[in-house]
Amino acid sequence: MRSHKEHKKLFLYFQTRNDEFIKELDKFFEDIKKNEITKLVIDVRKNIGGNIKCVEGLLTYFNVKECYFSAAEDEYDKKHVQNIWVDKNRVYLGETYVLISNSTFSAGNQLADIFKFNNIGTLIGEPTGNSPSFYANPILIELPNSKIKCSISTKYIIGVDKNNNSNTVLPDINMSNTIENIMSDKESIIEYIKNL
Repeated sequence: MRSHKEHKKLFLYFQTRNDEFIKELDKFFEDIKKNEITKLVIDVRKNIGGNIKCVEGLLTYFNVKECYFSAAEDEYDKKHVQNIWVDKNRVYLGETYVLISNSTFSAGNQLADIFKFNNIGTLIGEPTGNSPSFYANPILIELPNSKIKCSISTKYIIGVDKNNNSNTVLPDINMSNTIENIMSDKESIIEYIKNL
């Protein structure tokens, strides 16, 4: 977990592969409260997935009404996060922005879907790289006869809105880098956030 503070805004570069992330969350949100941070920016633009426990841990700091973490194809496992995990005394109530891109996949994609469905943050950027419902948790196997190694998914993750057949999670504010931004080494999305 990396963060960057700027004028009562805090940027969180969220990578869900790091188990240390969960341990650091309490301190992170204590610092937010102590420093009176009013705007939190969660950057999952290059988050290709990873440990769903990191997503679950982060969601305990937000007023989440509904989310769905995983399900087999024949069952729909609904969890009301507010009743299970959320301690109302530590919920972050400031403005939240989630930066997404076509490189946002799996657990990062699921985080964006939950934030959007629950109206707890504004998604800014490009449509994500996969649909709200997707296959995940691959395991490596070796085929018995050919000895070819391949991976297969072991879970089917269902998006918060199980009737949403979209092939992506759409941003609330659509924004891409332009050639001018790339040439000047300034990302349009970061410049936009700086001016909020």
